[in-house]
Amino acid sequence: MAKANKPGNNSKPPVKVSFLHVLIILVGVDLILLFAPEFGIMNSFSYLADLYSWSALIGGLVLIVFGLKGFIKKR
Repeated sequence: MAKANKPGNNSKPPVKVSFLHVLIILVGVDLILLFAPEFGIMNSFSYLADLYSWSALIGGLVLIVFGLKGFIKKR
């Protein structure tokens, strides 16, 4: 009969969530929710030029991707 490993040997190392990356993700999501073309909150109140809304949408997506890149780190 084989011996079972101790529970301490099978545990996974803890992960660390970066607070800075969480803030970067939140800023990106806020940009998208505020300035998304035809659906954003600011566009429903007043007209914004397409230059501002599309650039804010692309910038928000870039911030989300950058934030998710280093979101979770192993210790």
